[in-house]
Amino acid sequence: MQPRVILTDIEGTTSSISFVKNVLFPYARKALPAFVAEHGQQPEVRRWLDAVATEIGGA
Repeated sequence: MQPRVILTDIEGTTSSISFVKNVLFPYARKALPAFVAEHGQQPEVRRWLDAVATEIGGA
């Protein structure tokens, strides 16, 4: 199954802040490197990675 979105901010909107901090952040820290390694060259993913890099001053 291809990812359809990269959800980056739901804190306090759909879930409690503690759930985001204690469950989702650790999951993302663990899963994101493998996701980027596997999908990072796909045009849509690359576009978002580049946008984030630009936003944080890394590009």
